[in-house]
Amino acid sequence: MKKMKYFMLLGVAILAVGCSKFSMHRVDVYQGNYIEQQRLENLKPGMTRSEVQLLLGTPLVQDVYDPSVWYYVFFHSDSDGKVKESKQIQVHFDRDGRYQYYNGDIGNSAPIDTASVEAE
Repeated sequence: MKKMKYFMLLGVAILAVGCSKFSMHRVDVYQGNYIEQQRLENLKPGMTRSEVQLLLGTPLVQDVYDPSVWYYVFFHSDSDGKVKESKQIQVHFDRDGRYQYYNGDIGNSAPIDTASVEAE
């Protein structure tokens, strides 16, 4: 009988610790594409979509209605859902699928004159 009370008490203690906020199994959650500033600095106007994808990775979102913009989104949150870091970058292409410029949370490159790129 004494053993049974011991196991019941132990079971309740394990359940209480497992369901508390002081659990040992807390994992940060990383979602999307983490893009470093150095990679963005390597983007050159006139690059093809394939070259941009090779440099930055596959975009998280490609808009069906505006295929000239790729969205790279990154979220870092804790296991409770609090966002620690959030970044979004939009990469813009011209009608021919050539890279023009990017803007977003990491930094901005100025939009370029497409006529000067086509002339090269």
